[in-house]
Amino acid sequence: MIFQCQKEVLMNTLNIVSKAVSPKASMPILEGIYIEAGPEQIKIVGNDLELGIECNIGAEVYEEGRIVLLAKTFTEIVRKLPNDTVTIKVNDQRNAVITCQNIEYKITGLSDDEFPSIPEIDSENELTIESGVLKNMIRRTIFAISQNESRMVLTGSLFEVKGDNLNVVSVDGFRLALRNEKIKEDKGEGFSFIIPGKTLGELSKILKDDDSPVNISVNQRFCLIKTDDAKVVSRLIEGNFLNYRKTIPTDNAYSVIIPVNSVMESVERCEPIISASETKSPIRLQFTKTELVIKCFASTGQIMDTLPIPFEGEETEIGFNHKYFHDALKACETDLAKIEFNSNLSPCIIKPVDNEDFIQMVLPVKLKNEN
Repeated sequence: MIFQCQKEVLMNTLNIVSKAVSPKASMPILEGIYIEAGPEQIKIVGNDLELGIECNIGAEVYEEGRIVLLAKTFTEIVRKLPNDTVTIKVNDQRNAVITCQNIEYKITGLSDDEFPSIPEIDSENELTIESGVLKNMIRRTIFAISQNESRMVLTGSLFEVKGDNLNVVSVDGFRLALRNEKIKEDKGEGFSFIIPGKTLGELSKILKDDDSPVNISVNQRFCLIKTDDAKVVSRLIEGNFLNYRKTIPTDNAYSVIIPVNSVMESVERCEPIISASETKSPIRLQFTKTELVIKCFASTGQIMDTLPIPFEGEETEIGFNHKYFHDALKACETDLAKIEFNSNLSPCIIKPVDNEDFIQMVLPVKLKNEN
C-alpha cells in the first residue's frame, strides 16, 4: 500500500476517528485504526463496538491495500509532522514507513482480518435531513445533555419523529433545549430514539454546513448515520426519556424581550466574582419598569450592571446559575430573545424572538437575602 495526502487533512480525520477507539480494549485490534487505500481516496475507521466512525479523504493512491495501525502511536506521529505532504508505504510484512519532508518513521502494523467494519444495520425506521440543519440542531441542544450517568437516559438527546416533524431534545434536570425542524417525508405516527452525547459531539465535527443529505437509520439498539463521505454507527441509549412536554409551561405571567449580546456580556462580567468565591453564587436578574439590573453577591465581592430594558409587570427578581443562563442566551443565535416566566421560582422559557423552532427552559435558583 502506498499513498500520499496532506498532513492537516489526515490529522483532522484522525482526531475524529480516534474518538471511536478504545484505549484499553479487551481485543488489541480495537486499539487500532483501520486504513484502506482505494481508488483516489483513503478510508479510515475506528470502532470500539459501541461507537464506530468511518471517514473518507482524498489522496494520491499509488498502490491499494489495507492495514491497522495502533491509534495512539499513529496519531501522535502524524501530529508531530510538519504541515506538508505525508507519504505512507506498507509492505507485505505490515511494516509501515511514514515520511514527510526529511522525516521518516517506521512502525509495525496489525493484520486487518479481525478488525470490525462499520456494519449496515437492519433498519426499522429511517429519515433523511440536510447536513447543515442537523448540525444546527445538535449544536443548539447538545450543551443541555446531562453528564450524570446515574440517569443514563439523559446523557443523550431524544430524537422524536412524528409526521413531517423532527424534535431534538436535551435535558439535564436543570435545563432543557428543544429544537424543531420539518423533514421532507411524512413518517405518520413516527418513532423516537436516544443518541448518546458522545456520538453527537463527534457527529457535529463531521457534518458540513450545507444542504447535502444525511441518512439516519435506526433499530432498537443501533443507529447508522451516513453522509457523503462518512459513516457513524452508535449504540442507542435504552430507556424512557423524560416526559418533557409536561415540564414546559405554556401560560406565563411575565414576558420581556432582551438584547442577547448585551445581556451575555453582563453575565460574563459576573464570572470573576463567582469564580473567586468558594460557593457558586447565582446571578440575580432584577426587572423594573425601565431597566434590568444584573447583579451578583459573593463572599469575595459583588457586581451590579444596569441595562435599559423596559419590563411590563410588577418589579421582580429571579436568580440563575450563571453558566446555564449564559449557555441559553448563546444558543439563541439571534440579536433579540424573549424571556417568559410566572414567578421567581417557576421554570423560565428563553427563546429567539419570532422563532418557534427553538425553545429552552432553565430552572431558577432560590435566592437568599443579600449580605
